[in-house]
Amino acid sequence: MRASAMCCALGALLLFCLRPAVALRADGVQGDAQLRARCATAVEEVLAHGPWQTGDSLELVWELPPLGTLSATLEASAEALQLRERGTGTVALRLLDGDRVVRRLTLPVRVRRWERCAVARHDMSRGTVLTAGDLEERWLETTRAQGGELPTLDEATGRRLARMLAAGRPVVARQLESVVDIRRGQALRVTVRSGGVCITANGEALEDGCLGLPLKVRLLDTGRQLEARLVAMGEAEVEVAAR
Repeated sequence: MRASAMCCALGALLLFCLRPAVALRADGVQGDAQLRARCATAVEEVLAHGPWQTGDSLELVWELPPLGTLSATLEASAEALQLRERGTGTVALRLLDGDRVVRRLTLPVRVRRWERCAVARHDMSRGTVLTAGDLEERWLETTRAQGGELPTLDEATGRRLARMLAAGRPVVARQLESVVDIRRGQALRVTVRSGGVCITANGEALEDGCLGLPLKVRLLDTGRQLEARLVAMGEAEVEVAAR
């Protein structure tokens, strides 16, 4: 009986001693999860801001290393993504105790990026002024794009090709030259056509423009604003559907 009582007493003592250790371990796991959550929030905020453009489609992969026995009360601060070639980058993460940096981490990030880009509908020679009919917009993966930025359809329209462009190829920004045949505020003659009726009035350009492309103009006599097309130097035309 005495031996049995002694075993019960030792068992109770062992349980009493183990209880704080188990509780401490659970608190540590919870604290580690809280710290990792703060780190994840800091990194994701940096990744969300770029260098991306509105409308980009992204696939970002990154992972936090083990944080060991770091205090759960530390704050996390991440610096901007440093994007490199071939779809890799890094984010610098700092763990702070007040103003004191406790640990610095460099996290590798794998990036896949897609953008809406202007693509040639047909072969075009050097000197061609691009119109919306020459181009179409497609989603292209630009993670490993080399040779410069790939403009959207709106950004490419109205620019002149500095070199030939084959059908199906994306437009590259460095291939384009600015074209300005008329400046904003410059005077011009505006011809308004409606069926067999033709009226000519003095006007001014409300934006820079080039031959053959749409141009916003204002008639000086009435102040009316119209969407015209620059047909020659100093001359624009407006087509109005006859009723």
